[in-house]
Amino acid sequence: MEERRIYREALHEAALALGGIEQLALRLDVEVNAVDRWLAGAEKPPLHVFLEALEAIAEGPWRAAA
Repeated sequence: MEERRIYREALHEAALALGGIEQLALRLDVEVNAVDRWLAGAEKPPLHVFLEALEAIAEGPWRAAA
């Protein structure tokens, strides 16, 4: 599914921008295992999670350090 791939890539980039999967889970207010499932493509994340991941990417790694 193309949509899941796009969501996975966005979550991956957001994790990189934030400094890791744990930080992404904190930002999204979800359990790390949920992020793991989304990154593996086992489940599609909710739209609000995808949009928050895009926000994290747009902010870049500098926001996480602030």
